[in-house]
Amino acid sequence: MENNICPACKATQIETRDTCGNCEYPFKGTEEERSLHIGKFISRKSIIDTSETAIKRSRNILFVLAGLNMLFILINVSDPQFMVIDIILNFILGLAFLIFGFLIPKSPVVFTIIPLILLLLVYLLNALIDPETLASGFIMKLAIIGTLGYGVYINIKSEKFKKRYNTV
Repeated sequence: MENNICPACKATQIETRDTCGNCEYPFKGTEEERSLHIGKFISRKSIIDTSETAIKRSRNILFVLAGLNMLFILINVSDPQFMVIDIILNFILGLAFLIFGFLIPKSPVVFTIIPLILLLLVYLLNALIDPETLASGFIMKLAIIGTLGYGVYINIKSEKFKKRYNTV
């Protein structure tokens, strides 16, 4: 028995099959059915490119957050009424965001969810201490949370696609 390779997902198939066992490509379908299947598969596969873009955006946001936390340290040190705890917390947060930014390509879902939760906790604690901080920079906070949340969503979809179709 000969093996052939599916033109859609590139999986090796036994020649006698009517459809690909991986992506259901219709080997014995009409030219139109085969073309339609490949078109749909390519369209679904674009989720991987979208995921890579989301990883880059999330990574950039984490680097910016790290930089802002370090900037807040410099601002707090120059303030005569600075509190040491503010400097320590901003340093820890900045370092955490920086580390997550470097790690995000290794495990995008995990290293996007953790800083997202950390950021939401910071926003919540700040709102509990001073409710006015919630409204301050609301649009920017919403954009950051939305971008990271979308990154988690799209990376989960991409991982499901890769797992289902055995793609890299």
